[in-house]
Amino acid sequence: MDFLNLNDSDRQIVSTILTGYSSGSSKSRLTLEHLLAQWTRIAERMQSLYDMSLDDFLNDVSTRDVLQELIERLSHTSRTRLAAMLEPIDATFKSGTVEVAYLKGDHWWNHRLPARMGDEMSQQAKQLADAGHDHEGR
Repeated sequence: MDFLNLNDSDRQIVSTILTGYSSGSSKSRLTLEHLLAQWTRIAERMQSLYDMSLDDFLNDVSTRDVLQELIERLSHTSRTRLAAMLEPIDATFKSGTVEVAYLKGDHWWNHRLPARMGDEMSQQAKQLADAGHDHEGR
């Protein structure tokens, strides 16, 4: 977290939020650096065929939800720094995805799907679109 030069209060906020998302094992403790690296990998993966299911994709995208939760709770200075770090990663994600109207969520990334999907996800997305049902983003 030192790369953001967080103050003690912001460090505590990050620790509290990420502890809630970490599994019980101390070996798998989630860090801000890990989240940023994970979101970067997800965004880069959108540049090629995404050959997993819709649920896998929504699980991947939930990484950005956690980052947004941090942004909303951090001090103005830290929020600005983190948002600036996310800007190029978000742009990469956007460039490899398309907006869809039938997915629900509070943020722009909850309304996007990979531009190039594998057969399984394409069928799932088509079924949702045809049924006119919303699929809750996680």
